[in-house]
Amino acid sequence: MAGALPGIYLWADPAGQVGKAYRQEYAKGVAEDWGKVVAVGQSVTVPFGSLSGCLVTEDWVGLEPNQPHQNKTYCPKVGLVLSALTVGGGEREELVSRTP
Repeated sequence: MAGALPGIYLWADPAGQVGKAYRQEYAKGVAEDWGKVVAVGQSVTVPFGSLSGCLVTEDWVGLEPNQPHQNKTYCPKVGLVLSALTVGGGEREELVSRTP
C-alpha cells in the first residue's frame, strides 16, 4: 500500500524495551497497530504445558481506541502460547498442542 511504513513485530532485545510502545504496522487510517513489552522472564501454564522464560506483550489497535487491549505471551522455542483481553475477561486463546 502506498505510504505504508514497516513496523516491529517483536524487539530483538525485549528486556531493554519494557514499557516502550512501538508500531507493529502503519498505514495511516488503515492499519495502526501498536504493542509494548509488558514483562520478560515469565512463566505460564496452558493446556500444552508449563513454560518459562516467556515474554508478555500488550497489543492494541490505534484506530479502535475503545477496544480492549490484548496481552500475548510468547515462549522460547514455541512462540505464541496465550492471548487474552486485558479487561473484561472472555476471549482467551491458549496453546493446546503443536506439530514440530
